[in-house]
Amino acid sequence: MTLVTRHLCGAKDLGLNGNLYGGNMMSWMDEAAYLYVRSLYPDETWVTRAFTDVEFLRPVKCGQAVVIRGTVMRIGTTSATLKLFASVDEVEVCTMQATFVAVDQNGNKKAID
Repeated sequence: MTLVTRHLCGAKDLGLNGNLYGGNMMSWMDEAAYLYVRSLYPDETWVTRAFTDVEFLRPVKCGQAVVIRGTVMRIGTTSATLKLFASVDEVEVCTMQATFVAVDQNGNKKAID
């Protein structure tokens, strides 16, 4: 697995129960997935196609550092599917699959160079 990014959970990221909002985690995972696919194919323009198999495994609390790692599941003709793992203190807190599509300047999918 490749280390992609880290985020510090702050008070602004919390919901009423004192846990990280799931939407914030998904945003961080989307950003991480983009950074990862962009590092693999820096000359492509990528857009998010889908998130699947999202699992929130444990709550994240204020002050905890979330580490996001990724691995490539599949590279197709026009798309890339990644598996992402978020952890706190080496304990997984969230996993998901992210699929990105390479697009041309008009936003139409294109073959990956």
